[in-house]
Amino acid sequence: MKKGTLFLILIFFLGVTHSISGQELNHFDQHVSEESKKILTKYEEVTKVHAINDDKSLIVAIEIHHHDRLRLNSLEKQFKKEIEDKFLGYEVTVSLDKKIVMETHEIEKKIKNNAINNKDLSKKMKKIIDLSNDKA
Repeated sequence: MKKGTLFLILIFFLGVTHSISGQELNHFDQHVSEESKKILTKYEEVTKVHAINDDKSLIVAIEIHHHDRLRLNSLEKQFKKEIEDKFLGYEVTVSLDKKIVMETHEIEKKIKNNAINNKDLSKKMKKIIDLSNDKA
């Protein structure tokens, strides 16, 4: 009886340890993204900011007022310079393109719901960066 109980307790702790370590693999440090949102929301042209990051890259997708869309290029350059100056160690992608805004927002939701892992996050971020570079 003691061996059986001890065995069950051991199995239980191994299962708990495994599930905890699995959760840590999907933990994302999004403080860089959150900080970039705070920086950009101070602009009156900006209506919403979506941002995601991994350990090397930062993607910031910005929604602006419709009447400010005539200045897309200058606003994008201004926002990108400010974010790049603040986060020197990151490859920064800033976009006002609606497709990139939607893609970034979807990934942002997955991160908040812990529904994406590190590998998939990096793949999806690379896809968005490539898409952004193609449009440039």
